[in-house]
Amino acid sequence: MIENDRIQLRPIDFQDTENILKWRNSQAVKKYFCMQEDLTKEQHEWWLENRVKTGQTIQFIIHDKQNDLDLGTVYVRNIDVEHSNGEFGIYIGDSERRNAGIGSMAMELICNYMFEEKDMHKIYLRVLESNKRAISVYVKNGFQQEGVFKDHVYSKENGYQNVIFMAKINPKHLKKDEQLEECNRLVKKMRG
Repeated sequence: MIENDRIQLRPIDFQDTENILKWRNSQAVKKYFCMQEDLTKEQHEWWLENRVKTGQTIQFIIHDKQNDLDLGTVYVRNIDVEHSNGEFGIYIGDSERRNAGIGSMAMELICNYMFEEKDMHKIYLRVLESNKRAISVYVKNGFQQEGVFKDHVYSKENGYQNVIFMAKINPKHLKKDEQLEECNRLVKKMRG
């Protein structure tokens, strides 16, 4: 189990299906997904069997230790062993716990795990340009924008939207000048 003083990340299991469907299919969560259709029980169970159990995805449930509650999920999917990268994803399903720093903590824990324990070189993500709050959190956690796909996703609610691609390189793999930049970024973050 991966944890800090406030949350723990425990491996996802079939028993989590009900919560995953409730969280993922809530309008508050799915409006920020590229795929905005409801997730079915069959799709989720296929995902667990064919992605998580095979190691193509490492996925955890975010558990609030203080309140003994499951709050959401965090994962790295599409793990490419040859190129040592994978795609980050997260959602906090418990609406009362959003904007409480839980997502940042979970992101830091899984990135540290993937970089330190799995020696992954790069973690990347896709985020809708309209999701300004998430972009801000990603930047504060060391992700940098790498590109934009214009009018890449369509939703009935918002029409065509841009998708921003961001990534974070394992600090151990950075060149010396990049390590200094990362160190300066962390110092700024600690100062406020």
